[in-house]
Amino acid sequence: MKCSLASVSAAIAAFILCVAQAQAQTPPPPGLVNPRVEIEYVKPKNADFEPIYDRLRARKVLETLRQFLAPLKFKEGQKLVVKFDECGTTYVRHQRRGVVAVCYEFVDQIERLAPASQVRLIQTQGRPPVKPDAALVGPVVQALIHEVAVGVFDLFEIPVWGRQDDAADRVAALVLLQFSKYDLAWNTIVGTAWFLAGSALGPPDLSDVRGVTAQRYYTTLCIAYGGNRRIFGGFVAAERTYDPSPAAGDLPNVRARGCPEEYDTVKEAFNAAVAPYLDQDLLKQVQVVQWIQFND
Repeated sequence: MKCSLASVSAAIAAFILCVAQAQAQTPPPPGLVNPRVEIEYVKPKNADFEPIYDRLRARKVLETLRQFLAPLKFKEGQKLVVKFDECGTTYVRHQRRGVVAVCYEFVDQIERLAPASQVRLIQTQGRPPVKPDAALVGPVVQALIHEVAVGVFDLFEIPVWGRQDDAADRVAALVLLQFSKYDLAWNTIVGTAWFLAGSALGPPDLSDVRGVTAQRYYTTLCIAYGGNRRIFGGFVAAERTYDPSPAAGDLPNVRARGCPEEYDTVKEAFNAAVAPYLDQDLLKQVQVVQWIQFND
């Protein structure tokens, strides 16, 4: 049985809102957990990261992740380990099979770059502004899904042409689009774009396995635009009726024309390669959970 992308992503995306301190209106079904997903908050040696460590534990981010990855069906003897850890850098490349990590240094960077108040972008006129909540949540969400995707590629031996991190970025953008509420999709995508755009201002690290930050920014926007031109058309100058003049951060027309095809390619690959590893009954249980909107 082929499952829809929306239902697939619900299993992965629901845990994300915990980072935004959102509370479930309908709690997860009792006993919903994936015993093959192990979690760990590694206590940082750097005292500066202890407040981040404490906040993440208090919000039970990884515990909720473990619940909502319940539909993933692992082979006998397999497990996925997800950590928050001190890495010595903002990103550490996946090395051990089935073990992935998001770095405290990365979360610290997000908190330092996030705006203190709402930000109105040229591209978002007529839409909600970038909220501080979204600027914090979006990048952490993207990083968590990115790492889970890399782990799934590895464990399920899913073939990837090119760099795994590029493919994981596309999966993350795809999943971010699948929130059931418009506000959630908008805030997570635009929040991620905000962070990547800010990070792109620094000198590019051409040796980074994830690709140049500016390229990651445009890829995220391209998948978003390809999946929903009505909502994200403001990022393409030619589609802005209120101000069609070019602006920093716009998706160039030459790239935008191919974005629907890019989105379809990722969606079809996801359904073909990942959907067979999802339990349909557990997906239905995950789908009954409802989540409130982001905080202002």
